[in-house]
Amino acid sequence: MSGVRTTRVVRGTLSWPARAFGVVTYDASRVRDFNLKLDGWVRDLYVTAVGQRVRKNDPLLTLSSQELTGAQLQYLAALRSLQQLPPAQLADREYQERLIETPRQRLLYWDIPPDQLKALQDKGSALEAVTFRSPSDGVVIELAAVKGMHVAAGEMLYKIADSSVVWIEADFNTVEVEHLSDHASAVVTVDSLQQSPMSGRVLSQYPAVSDQTRTTRVRIEVPNPQGRLKPGMFARVEATVEPVAGLVVPDDAVLDSGLRQVVFVAQGDGHFEPRAVVAGARANGQVLILSGVREGELVVSRGAFLVDSESQLRAALEQFGEPQHRPDASQKNPRLTVRFGTGSEQPRASATDIQVEMRNADDTPMTDATVDAQFYMAPMPSMNMAAMRSSVRLTHVGGGVYRAREALSMAGRWDVTISATRDGVRVVSQQTSLVAR
Repeated sequence: MSGVRTTRVVRGTLSWPARAFGVVTYDASRVRDFNLKLDGWVRDLYVTAVGQRVRKNDPLLTLSSQELTGAQLQYLAALRSLQQLPPAQLADREYQERLIETPRQRLLYWDIPPDQLKALQDKGSALEAVTFRSPSDGVVIELAAVKGMHVAAGEMLYKIADSSVVWIEADFNTVEVEHLSDHASAVVTVDSLQQSPMSGRVLSQYPAVSDQTRTTRVRIEVPNPQGRLKPGMFARVEATVEPVAGLVVPDDAVLDSGLRQVVFVAQGDGHFEPRAVVAGARANGQVLILSGVREGELVVSRGAFLVDSESQLRAALEQFGEPQHRPDASQKNPRLTVRFGTGSEQPRASATDIQVEMRNADDTPMTDATVDAQFYMAPMPSMNMAAMRSSVRLTHVGGGVYRAREALSMAGRWDVTISATRDGVRVVSQQTSLVAR
């Protein structure tokens, strides 16, 4: 009749997709830095702008160099010497071929393209400028080469990125990352492209947590054969986490006060026991219980009352926590009367007077009780203000009247819970509220 529903604790498996937002970046392993291994001067420039797409072996620039010209002349001289030897002098021919290999290997070490070596042999004289070509397909993302400039060996002239595969770097919640394994499958959606989701895989996780967002960055590899994914685009990522097995209960069964997590375990005959638990992952309306309950126990999954403040939750827990001292239903319960302030004056936050009159079931004054008052103000997120609490013990002044004065931290509405105990046993509890000026 009260609307309480119970659910049995069962052993099951939780599986859910980990979702996050990410940014498209180049695959760092596919970024090439183009430079030369010798000094010289740039004569012609074929690729002149950042963002220009190139293919492998496309010409980038031509270079003239005294060192390069000397190596070409040495190579041509060795070729001529070899051609002038008669076939009968085989031993000398093998020697001359070894002489050719030295300047040839020098030119190959400088990454002279094969077509330039062939042009050198066909022409029979040194090339004024040698053409250097792109080492890979991709897009020019940095450009330092200028026509006519002098370049030194090792100086970066082009940075070329192959965008056929890209990375998406997404920030995931640390709880989800714990269950996210490398090479897990992922689905990537880019709203600006208005196309079907793309498949990828988790490549790696960063070894640190962000100080600002308390998230862990995860790198996801996504094929991009058509080049539609461009660095800087925002993407939604949905990665598959490893299933987690254990004891599960409905999400609504766990009451989280911020300090502890509690479930109510059915004891039979309408009695319930509050049980502190440790909750784990949550998914699909269920929560994993790491400790605190056993398989097969019944827990409350839906109640007829709403816990709208921590003071109400605390009062409920205190009442449920002492089932062995429940008063006999055939007897009348003690009663208490609460009054705030003095006379008709409204209570003041700086000094709030509280008076409680305690009466036994036979209407005689209760003079041997321990009376406590607990004050609670709910949080105000719009004002960036956290919940506030205060408590005070009242002093018996005679005739079953208990009084105290408490300084509240601010004016406004406070929820008040008055509880009275005798010999360590709760005899009565009442909730009320006050508005302090």
